[in-house]
Parts: sequence; structure tokens; C-alpha cells
Amino acid sequence: KEEQVVTGLVKILKHFSMQKSVHVMGGRVEEGVIKMNQRVQILRREIEIGTGTIKNLQQAKSDVQQVEEGEFGMQIETRAEVAAGDYLKPFDTVIS
Repeated sequence: KEEQVVTGLVKILKHFSMQKSVHVMGGRVEEGVIKMNQRVQILRREIEIGTGTIKNLQQAKSDVQQVEEGEFGMQIETRAEVAAGDYLKPFDTVIS
């Protein structure tokens, strides 16, 4: 049985650029943690508009494996149209 365990909540503060399906964005961790290569649900006004995968995380201009608090930069691969004000819900898939 597969289960999605949400690990945090991230607000998108700014959308910088997009190449093919990779978006470069700035965000802030509202709660929990976001990790490299983690899958995320993309939410706009509480409605899921798509999913994506975290390809890169940066905090204080250095690459990090996870962000637990504060503002950070990220690259996310998704086909959804992501905008400032949207939320990301990072999740781990647990098989039990």
C-alpha cells in the first residue's frame, strides 16, 4: 500500500525563470521541511494544479540537501504553470 506523507508547506514568493519544464523560484518554508529530489503537490487557492520534483535547493547562495526554515531558492521540474502566491506541499511516498 502506497501512502503520501506530507513533510511541510512552502509558499512561492517569486518566479524567476523557466526553461522547458524547469522553473526557477524563490520560496519560504512555512512549516516542516523540503528536501532534494522530493515530489511536491502544487496548490493554488487550496486546489491542486499539478505535481513536480525538486531538482535543486539553495539557501544563502549554497546548494543544500534540505531546507527547514526561512527563504530559499529552488529549481522544480513540472508541467504546471506555477506563480507567486502558490503553495508547494512536499511529500514522501511510503510503502507499507
